[in-house]
Amino acid sequence: MKHLKDLILKLSPTEKRYLIGRIKENRKNKKLTQLFNVYIKGETLDSKYIEKKLGVTQIGVYENRLYNTILDILCDYNKNSSIENELKKEVAKSKVLFHKGMFEACDKLLKSTYKKAEDAFLEKLQLEILEIKAELFKEKGKFLDLSSKELENVYSEQKDVLKSYGNHLNLKYNTLNFLLISRNKLGKEFLHFRDKFDSLITSYENSNEFSYNVKRKIFVASLKAMYSYNIGEFKKSRDEYYKIVNLIEGKKQYEYYFETEYFTALNNLLILASANKDVKQIDETVKKIIKKFGGRESYKRDFIQTTMLYQFGAYFELRDIPKIEKMVPEIEETVKKFEREINWVNYDLFCFNLSVFHFIKGNLAKSNQWITKLINNNSKNQEKIRSNNFYYAQLFKLYILIESRNEESLEWVLPRTKRILNKIRKPDKFDKILIELAENYNDSEEKSIMTKYLKKLKTIKNEVPVAQSYFDFILWIETKIAGKNFEKSYHL
Repeated sequence: MKHLKDLILKLSPTEKRYLIGRIKENRKNKKLTQLFNVYIKGETLDSKYIEKKLGVTQIGVYENRLYNTILDILCDYNKNSSIENELKKEVAKSKVLFHKGMFEACDKLLKSTYKKAEDAFLEKLQLEILEIKAELFKEKGKFLDLSSKELENVYSEQKDVLKSYGNHLNLKYNTLNFLLISRNKLGKEFLHFRDKFDSLITSYENSNEFSYNVKRKIFVASLKAMYSYNIGEFKKSRDEYYKIVNLIEGKKQYEYYFETEYFTALNNLLILASANKDVKQIDETVKKIIKKFGGRESYKRDFIQTTMLYQFGAYFELRDIPKIEKMVPEIEETVKKFEREINWVNYDLFCFNLSVFHFIKGNLAKSNQWITKLINNNSKNQEKIRSNNFYYAQLFKLYILIESRNEESLEWVLPRTKRILNKIRKPDKFDKILIELAENYNDSEEKSIMTKYLKKLKTIKNEVPVAQSYFDFILWIETKIAGKNFEKSYHL
């Protein structure tokens, strides 16, 4: 079947993986899975050969079924909100009934759809349904001498929903505004937002719809959680994300309506459990995310670059080497497999953490391999080379060479590294000392050189050097001086 062959040829690798998973979900689709594999492996497409391989006759029937199955699944691929899309289809059906003059059937469908939209707090969709209802009652009035009372009720409901929707848009605007301010670290704007924050929250919590509108409660809690996180009140932030999770878990249907918000809240709890050094909470949250989203193809990309990355980072924060070690094989395989699909910032963090892990374990060749991947991934892009990940990867590479006692490579890499770092930004005091140490490093005088620069680093470590958040340079130097095992010293 020509169209089937053309369609399969145009599938992206991600779509192919998604389709394989979805087709396999139905055990009756075993023949379709086999047929799909024949096509994607590029085997001969001779009808007789395929019929013999699959043990079927009339292969055209199966090809047609596969073709339509692929189209159906691709329609579902990467939907933002399944409930919203389902209800939009219902609204489209009601419009068809309206234009066919089937007013009673249209009215019946609109009632059930409106109730579902109301339960899901989809105010924009509610307004669209009310608009159709208004037109419906106008038409019904022409033929059935219907009282205008129903039409008045629709207009009154429209006003209420519009007011609620306006409040919701205002809340979304302030949430987005705060997010942009905090991400871009805009000092004056942050202070301005901080001044009006309490009054904003009070106005939202005192609104009429707040007491029953779960969507509004989630947005308010999310704004409060982000705000608390930005001012360093991690326990308050954690409590707000707990509130979101409890609201959604309180009713089974809410997990369906707000699964994106649920996924986000759980992953933010993972970060906060790390900030609060709560090991038990990290493990419990990861279990919950895996149970709910781990096997979902539509969440695959986000699960990799959010949950796995946060969990990996959390164990680094706690310096739990055994748990990090268990994750490493899967993470290495996943990062290599989905390299092009992972956000470049998250890809860099994976590479950096993997490099640090192998450094701690003494596998310096692998450590160098992962840090070089990060550097090569960034070196040809002006935006990427300005990132902290790229900057500190260059610096860390020098210390991989020092640990390898590879003075020859260090000698020619160092001048280039200094040029790159100075092009990005002026190194801070801590970074300058690390560069000086690398410049003056001598294997035969290692202990005295390390002692000299350790004193310098310790005098400014209270300035919260960024380099220390990437790798504990101070602890590593201390272990070198004392002749101790770095891995044992690192694992608190």
